[in-house]
Amino acid sequence: MALAPPPASHFRYFKKKCRCNGDQLAAGRSAALVQVVAQGTNVKLYLYRCVRCGAPLTQFIKHEVLGQCPFIDLDAWCPDHGTYTDARLAARFKEISSVVAVALVLPPGVGEVAPHAVHEAEVPTYEYFVDESGTPDLFGRGGRPIPFLNGNSRTFMLGAAVIQNYAALCDELAELRHRLIRDPRFAGVPSFNPSRNKTARLFHAKNDLPSCRIEVFNVLDRYPTHIFVVLRRKEVLAQQVLAAAGKEAPRHSWQREYDSLVKRLFHDRLHLARESVINFAKRGNTDRQRPLSEALAAGKKAFERKWERSNPCSVIALSGEPINVPGLQVVDYYLWALQRVFERDDWSHFLPRQDAYRLIIDSDDRRRHRTGEYYSNLHPLTQESIMPFEG
Repeated sequence: MALAPPPASHFRYFKKKCRCNGDQLAAGRSAALVQVVAQGTNVKLYLYRCVRCGAPLTQFIKHEVLGQCPFIDLDAWCPDHGTYTDARLAARFKEISSVVAVALVLPPGVGEVAPHAVHEAEVPTYEYFVDESGTPDLFGRGGRPIPFLNGNSRTFMLGAAVIQNYAALCDELAELRHRLIRDPRFAGVPSFNPSRNKTARLFHAKNDLPSCRIEVFNVLDRYPTHIFVVLRRKEVLAQQVLAAAGKEAPRHSWQREYDSLVKRLFHDRLHLARESVINFAKRGNTDRQRPLSEALAAGKKAFERKWERSNPCSVIALSGEPINVPGLQVVDYYLWALQRVFERDDWSHFLPRQDAYRLIIDSDDRRRHRTGEYYSNLHPLTQESIMPFEG
């Protein structure tokens, strides 16, 4: 009988470690859902145990989320289990596969979203707005890494925003821009000259005046927004490229790097709605529609390979100018606030909006996980948790 993963609702109970193999996230393992009765009571408790060593893989799971999942009554099957040593318990649990079909436990990796069954994707459409922050340059003349200071960013970020009440937000941003243009305080300010293609035409955090940013953030704060970000530290990336090049001149494609970030940002998000519409900020005159669609398709296939299930949800990739797609201006502002944290240790714009950042992946902070550091509401980005830059 083929092993099946536990229901998606169970994954949030899983721990990160197992005593027989360290990090349980590194590989799948077999486990059994067991029931025990709390000593001296009639309370039934449920948890997953590792078939290999018998150790608990989860916290206790609430009865109401069990559904029709098959379980082992541990008290009935092994009445004296409470007196077993670890070694005897491990030997006993290795027999479980002959007793009941066990589950293949492959919990979501750090920062990943549990793979809902296809019928659980009840949301009709998710619309994302995707922009980047930071300069893409790594090397100067002679193949030497550029100094990542004095105007050259130390990070490159790719962010996606999901915005509630998007149409109303667009209307309010348009009203705000028209009001600011008529404001006598900004008469003669270059960024308010329509010919400059700056604030007079669209909001862009880097170009806007501080007083203008305050007005924009005041509007954004009234609309619930979820932000997902993946970033690279360019100093680390440059050293990796140099090491791979050896004695040859370093070669690095930022388009390929961008596409890999797209894949990483979306690979476990494309099953959450029956249709995902992803609006990318257009950069230059290069037609990036096809490679972006291929990056999303690669992320979708990676999800299907990992969880051994098909994902029929459709994905639509679009490319537009921020002046025509106000959602791109929104994600630009949130990325700017986050970039200030990494580049200048300025937390003043980020902290008031920290709850909006649902996931921040620092790909090159590998102090705890080989795949990078994942910040969320459960593990927030703080001055204590962020990895400082060298030098």
